Amino acid sequence: ESFARWEEMSREAVKMRVRLRRCLQRMTQRQLASAFYDWADKVVAKKEWEAKLSKCQRFVSTMLRKGLHESFARWEEMSREAVKMRVRLRRCLQRMTQRQLASAFYDWADKVVAKKEWEAKL
Repeated sequence: ESFARWEEMSREAVKMRVRLRRCLQRMTQRQLASAFYDWADKVVAKKEWEAKLSKCQRFVSTMLRKGLHESFARWEEMSREAVKMRVRLRRCLQRMTQRQLASAFYDWADKVVAKKEWEAKL
């Protein structure tokens, strides 16, 4: 009878070990699954963050390019205007110079005529 009791206790101990192992495996599996899901959530969150960051970078880059383009366009416009103003100024100065030259020439021609008339009177 003590052998039978020992055998019974031994079987019971094996069953308990099996139950304990299964229980520990379930707990470990739950922890592993939980850790995996946490990791997967963090990966998704990181990808979402990177997508948002990329979108912000594209926005800022677009705004910078737009600002540079507008600045260049304004510079180009002002450069064209400066060229036009130089041409106008040159033409104006040429007209003034031509007037002065013409005036000096006519004054000289009048003096030559006046001198010839004066000499003719003498």
